Amino acid sequence: MRERKPVIGVTCNFDYRDAVGMVSGMGITGQDWDFVSGDYVYILEKAGAIPVLIPQYGDLEAAKPFLEQLDGVETAVLLIEDNEGTITRYGVVYDNGMQLSQLYDGKHLPCYHYEADMTAVGISSRWEPENSRNVTWIYLPASKGQIERAMQRSGIADPKDMRLFMADSSFPEEVDVALDFRCDNIYELNELALVADKLSYDDRRKLGAAVSMAKPECASQIRRLAENLDLFEFAPGAHTPEEYGKYMIQRSGHFEYDPNLDEFYDYERYGLQHMDYQSGVFTDRGYIAYVGTVSLEELMADDPAESYQREQDFQMGGMT
Repeated sequence: MRERKPVIGVTCNFDYRDAVGMVSGMGITGQDWDFVSGDYVYILEKAGAIPVLIPQYGDLEAAKPFLEQLDGVETAVLLIEDNEGTITRYGVVYDNGMQLSQLYDGKHLPCYHYEADMTAVGISSRWEPENSRNVTWIYLPASKGQIERAMQRSGIADPKDMRLFMADSSFPEEVDVALDFRCDNIYELNELALVADKLSYDDRRKLGAAVSMAKPECASQIRRLAENLDLFEFAPGAHTPEEYGKYMIQRSGHFEYDPNLDEFYDYERYGLQHMDYQSGVFTDRGYIAYVGTVSLEELMADDPAESYQREQDFQMGGMT
């Protein structure tokens, strides 16, 4: 009788950013992703196990009967017996054949997200060549002290001599596209990151739609949109008047929806009527409408006092 191979679950990484799939040409706007490195699959197969990927479950209780069928101890024994592992005080280490290279030059660490952040920003002097390796990475949101130390490591005394570029981010893709690193300074980007970091997953999607609608031109304008998301009505996934009407009646919470009467609802007509008195647009993420009392231009405009204070902080950043 053929011996049964152990079945081992491999938990997936989760990322709500649709850019994860779009950058490889596999996905579309609005998708989130469960994914895992192929190395985990390879080492389990090499050890004689059957790897099974485990996504992020919305209902973990419903998945428990499946998860209880997975094996764990058997594969741990296989890995130890069939591979040249080294037991350390921290666990068992296996050589997967990856060749390591020296990245730390004694002064500048490579970009590495050691904890959750909104974005990784590279800082270098504008007097350096554009392909210079003299780059200091800072992870926003950051404290003023962290920003100043990053400037010092890059040899920057005046913030105006700073060149910025972004490696990756947890901002909605629309925010990434709208940011202009030639004009925005590190302090404005940090303020945006501070606000965006507090947003829920749904509100970040809403921010992406608001940016598509309002077309901000700098970090401070995007921040003002993020601070005023309550002034926008958002119907995620709605791309036609009918879909918008269906969202409003079934999911918005404004109505007591009865599925038994579904055939009597004229979703398209209601959607069109509701859109008639709104200034809304359809975006890749869904329908969004601005319901504030001032214009979008006024909403995104800088308060003079705040603008002055930011300028003072920006100038002081190069004097400490």
